Amino acid sequence: MFYSPAEWDLRPSAGKDKPPPSAVVETPTAAILLGASAYPQHKEFGETKSFLNSKEAIKLYLRDTLKVSCILDLFNAPEPASVLLTQMSAFLKMDVHARFGSLASVNLIVYYIGHGYPASSDPTDYYLALSSTTDDHPEFTSLEFRLLARLLRTEASEMRKFVILDSCFAGMAFIHMGNSRANAQKALSDRTKALLTTREVQVKSVPTKGTALYCAADRDVEALVPREDQYTMFSGALLHALKAGRPRARQYMSMADIHEVVWEHLEQRFRKEAVRPALHAPDQSGGDIARNVLLFPNPQWREGTVDEFTDEIPVQRTAGDKSALAIAIAAVAVFLQLSRVLAPTETEMSKDCDTAC
Repeated sequence: MFYSPAEWDLRPSAGKDKPPPSAVVETPTAAILLGASAYPQHKEFGETKSFLNSKEAIKLYLRDTLKVSCILDLFNAPEPASVLLTQMSAFLKMDVHARFGSLASVNLIVYYIGHGYPASSDPTDYYLALSSTTDDHPEFTSLEFRLLARLLRTEASEMRKFVILDSCFAGMAFIHMGNSRANAQKALSDRTKALLTTREVQVKSVPTKGTALYCAADRDVEALVPREDQYTMFSGALLHALKAGRPRARQYMSMADIHEVVWEHLEQRFRKEAVRPALHAPDQSGGDIARNVLLFPNPQWREGTVDEFTDEIPVQRTAGDKSALAIAIAAVAVFLQLSRVLAPTETEMSKDCDTAC
């Protein structure tokens, strides 16, 4: 079993032994980079330099900051979707397995940058454009997200999967990730009961598997590319959050922490034109990895810093001593989380931005 530095004190045997050097040096993480910046057979998509710039910057962060050496870079690959899916399958079965020995608790980051669009025949189907996508048959020559989701469910079922989509209408991918709004609602309902019945705050266990889906835009919103910017609106904000970190917070950040910094940055910089990203945890079979896996180093962390952004809600030590205030706080916290899952905000199109679609 591998443990990241942030997870070491949460393991079952915490405090009973000293961490071996490998446990605190390496966070087991692999990455797959997808998308394209040039579409030679699709005139409308053309070429978008900021797509390539964003990919290169994300890859640099993965390699230099997260120290990820197991990376499959398929960005701008000329092969069709079927070949790319085969390459991804082989990467997971052979390279990642050989690198870490087991896929359990290994982080997998899948990052797509490019054009995303719904199918003309079925509006629930979602496609990701590739370098091989053509004008005449865009759906036949693009990557159907449903197939990518199936690959991740079957070949990476034991991994902690962080799927990041920097594309228009990215929220459409949620319905293909093996869960539904009803399940998300049930998960939050179960958490409400836990908050109101737990006798004392328990240390959160570290999820060993699950899926987080981070979308540049919701299902009916277009992602944007600021005309004078080096990066896309979403990837630029994400890079800012990863490099700037979060003040008065813990040493490592979760995807939920990153999401808060991203939206704060987008609101401050683009104001009404900002496109709100959407963060989901569609598969919580092993826990909520979007909130409870601390993967990203926080550049603003200083030793002795007190985390002011914890989402744990203290409850009384005995069931009979629950106060109305504690119950009200718990209910409000769950309502706010439910509103994030079920009611993402639409934003306006920017006059100074081009759509990423």
